[in-house]
Amino acid sequence: MKEKLAPIHFIQHQRIHLQEQLESYLSVRFGMENKLNDLENQHGTPSTDAMLSDQIDHDNIHGWLEGHLIANEKRLSGLLAEIMKNTEIAALHDAYNDFGHNLGTTLKRNVSVRNGEELYQLLQTVLLDGMPCDKVNKLVDASEHHLVFSSLKDLHAPYYEHAGISPVLYHELRKSFIDGLLKELDLGTYTYALEEGAIIHKVVLS
Repeated sequence: MKEKLAPIHFIQHQRIHLQEQLESYLSVRFGMENKLNDLENQHGTPSTDAMLSDQIDHDNIHGWLEGHLIANEKRLSGLLAEIMKNTEIAALHDAYNDFGHNLGTTLKRNVSVRNGEELYQLLQTVLLDGMPCDKVNKLVDASEHHLVFSSLKDLHAPYYEHAGISPVLYHELRKSFIDGLLKELDLGTYTYALEEGAIIHKVVLS
């Protein structure tokens, strides 16, 4: 029996596809296209730019999305492990920051953020933290001047540990991405803190 696509499925695919685009961006920037091809052969290929309704398995919507999420986590962590063999960490931070800037350039034509809650909603269309049913991220506090939200678990860590990378590096690189995005959108300053059992994210809005 075919399942019906809902708005959350489109949002989830948008988040996954953005990370797939990050894979491609990093592979070109660091000359790792052949390695990415190997990782695709090993873990599966990314989704395409086609309409989601034209490529998803309508008999298993959740499974299709989850499969592409897991494949992306494996490819991206594996790609980073290869890049780091011959690349300074600072260059990776620059790449993630530039990727955030590029996304901001694309979004700012259609995005208007007036407060912390609206920024949270925007970030939840961009940041990939498991499947929607995992309910990883939670809004803690928001006003016209700030945003605080928490990630109740780190679903990325197992993939990065398997690839021989500290999960802390994942969060540091994502910070560089968010920094670039927020700067391009002129929205504020982002910080995060790893606390026992949670990751606390804070943005002071401009």
